[in-house]
Amino acid sequence: MQQLLGKPAHQAPHSKGSARGSSRLLTLGLTPTAARMASAGGLVCSGPEGAFGNVSGQQDRGLDEGCEAPQKALVAANGQWEGEQQQPQQQQQQLQQQQPKQAAAAAVKQAPGRGVVYFVGAIAAVMVSGVANRVLYKMAITPLKNYVFFMAQLQTFGYCAVYFSVLLARYRGGKVSREQVVSVPGAYLGTFTRIGLVEALSSLLGFVGAANLPGVVLPLLSQTGLFWQVLLARFMLGKRLSSTQVGGVLLVVAGVALAAWPGKGGGSVLANVHPGYALLFVFSMLFPALSCIYKERVFREVREEKGQDLDLFVVNSYGSLAQAAFVFALLPVMTMVRGMTLAELPGYVARGFQCLRGLSPACGSDCAGAPLLPLAYVATNLVFNVAALSLIRVAGNVVMSLVMSALVPITIFAFTMDLPFLPPAPPVGPAFLAGAALLVGGLLAYNAPLWAPTLRSKLRQWLADSGPPVDVAGGARHVVAG
Repeated sequence: MQQLLGKPAHQAPHSKGSARGSSRLLTLGLTPTAARMASAGGLVCSGPEGAFGNVSGQQDRGLDEGCEAPQKALVAANGQWEGEQQQPQQQQQQLQQQQPKQAAAAAVKQAPGRGVVYFVGAIAAVMVSGVANRVLYKMAITPLKNYVFFMAQLQTFGYCAVYFSVLLARYRGGKVSREQVVSVPGAYLGTFTRIGLVEALSSLLGFVGAANLPGVVLPLLSQTGLFWQVLLARFMLGKRLSSTQVGGVLLVVAGVALAAWPGKGGGSVLANVHPGYALLFVFSMLFPALSCIYKERVFREVREEKGQDLDLFVVNSYGSLAQAAFVFALLPVMTMVRGMTLAELPGYVARGFQCLRGLSPACGSDCAGAPLLPLAYVATNLVFNVAALSLIRVAGNVVMSLVMSALVPITIFAFTMDLPFLPPAPPVGPAFLAGAALLVGGLLAYNAPLWAPTLRSKLRQWLADSGPPVDVAGGARHVVAG
C-alpha cells in the first residue's frame, strides 16, 4: 500500500525501474481499497484513496543525481579543454544554441510566483478532497448501512469505468503496448485474481465495520493498516525496517490504543460500540496490505521477465475487474452472515436496489441521502486521487507523506462537528487527543527516511545562506564587520 509507505532507508534499489514501480505503489494505487487508507491519512499504497501515476519519487531523483554527478564533472572538464581548441565558428554555433535556453530561463524567472501558486494549490486540493473523501465515505454508508453490497459494487464499477477508459486512451496514444493490455493479464491471471479477492474482502468488511462505528474513530483505526503492511513485508518480502521506522509503528499502535482507552469517567469514543465492529474494521485493513504485496510482486516479475515496466493502469484496471466479480460472488456469503437464507436473497437485492435509488424499502430502512451521497463519495474519491497525483508530480513523495500525516488530525476534527446525515459525534477527551497526537508522531517517524534527509539538506543550505558575509583578500579569509 505505499500508504505513504516509503522504501526503507537502508534498502538498495534494484534498479531505476524498480524504484519507479515502488513509487507507483506508494503514490498511486488508485484502487478503492488503497484510497480508503490514503484518505484517512498516512498510508497510500497503490490504491483508490491515494495512488496515482507513473512518477519517480523524490528518493529516485536524489539517487540519480548522486550517480550522475561525477559524470557531469568529467564532461564539464572535457568540454572546457575542447572549447579552447574549437574554432570561432563553432563557438558562435554554441552561443546560438544557448540563447534559446537562456531566454527560457529568463522567462521562468520573470514569473516565479506561478510555481509557488501551483504548489500551494496542489497541497490545498489534497487536503480538502482528502478530508471530504473520508467524511463522505462515512456519510455514503449511512443510507446503505444494511446494503453495503450495493455501495461496494457502485464504487468498484465506478473505478472499472475510469481505469479502463484511461487505459484505452493510453493504449491508443501508444503509451501502453498490446502485450501489456492483452498478454500480461492472461499470464498473471492468478495474481490478478488474488488482488481482486483481497480488495473485495477489504471493501465489504470495511463498509460493514465503518457503518457501525463513529466517524471520529475511522481515521485512527485506518492507521492500523501500517501494522499489517509492516508485518507482511517482513515475513513475505523479507524487508527490514530501521529502528526509527519500528519506533514509528509502535507509536501508531500506542496512539490508537490510547485514543480508544476509557477515561476517568469510564467514557470512550467506543463506549457504545460493539467491539466486534472495531475489530472487523481493523481486520479489513489487512487486505489492502496484501493487495500491495501482490501488486509489488507483479511489477517486479514483469520487469524481470520482460525487461519493461508494467503500466499502472493495467494492474488497476484488471484488479478492479476481478474485485467486481468477487464482490458479486460474495453476495450470498454476506446474506448468510446477516442471518438470511439464499431463498431471501432476491428480495434483499430488490430492497437494496430500491434503497440505492433513495426510496425507502418495505423493511423500513432510512435511505435518505441516496443516491446523492454514494455518488458524491465516488466522485470525491476520484478527485482526491487526481489531486494526490498532481501533488506527487509537483513536490514528490516527501511532501505527500507529510500532507497525509496532517490529514489525520484534520479529519478527526471534521468528525467532531455536527454534520448532516450523521449521528452526533461522541465526546472526545484528553486521552483521545493525546492518542491522535501520538499517532501522527508515529506516522512522521515511520516516514522519516522520506522527509528527514531533505529537511537536513534544506536546513544546512539555509544556515549557509544566512551566515555572515565572507570576504577573501590576499588569500586570507576574514569576516566583514557589519
